[in-house]
Amino acid sequence: MRQAGIGTGREQLVATKAQAAWDALNERQQAYMTVLYDHDQAAEAARAQDAAAGYYDDTPASVWRSLGVR
Repeated sequence: MRQAGIGTGREQLVATKAQAAWDALNERQQAYMTVLYDHDQAAEAARAQDAAAGYYDDTPASVWRSLGVR
């Protein structure tokens, strides 16, 4: 059984890189990223709720998560 917070070397490296990327953002950029993440999570929760109610949509996440930036 693994202890909380203890991961493989790769998991720790990924977490460290992610934290470094976050720290490299300025306050405004972090605020935008937080809002975008919250919006994405709300959309994902709504899709899961719809699926549980029988309205399953098999559109790939690469489509419905698109920000329209190409």
